[in-house]
Amino acid sequence: MTGGGKTQAFTSIDAAKLPTRTLTLTYVNDFGTVTTGVYTGVRLKDVLEACGMTPGAVRVTSADGLTMDYPANLVTADDTLLAWHRNLSEGKTTGPESMLPPRMCPGGSGESVMYLKEVKSITLL
Repeated sequence: MTGGGKTQAFTSIDAAKLPTRTLTLTYVNDFGTVTTGVYTGVRLKDVLEACGMTPGAVRVTSADGLTMDYPANLVTADDTLLAWHRNLSEGKTTGPESMLPPRMCPGGSGESVMYLKEVKSITLL
């Protein structure tokens, strides 16, 4: 996380200290297929606050260099997650494939679930 003139590392160990949420997202992939997934993670605004940053608009960069900007109202929404798990049911995973590199899961829109996976950095704008 980068913002306000400082950089703060945030790991899955840090995330484990925050309350988790589960969100069902439906989105359309590049091939026009509608897919629904259940993602579990931590609210993005909680992550920023845990790093000592005031939540606001952010730029998220994935491991492959893709970037996407998110407005403050989406970043501070209760249903915007930084998710590590997919398709959890009653606290049980569906197998090792349910553990993900962190994914940006914007609540209500699902627009970047497919494209912005393997989050590498988040920068306050």
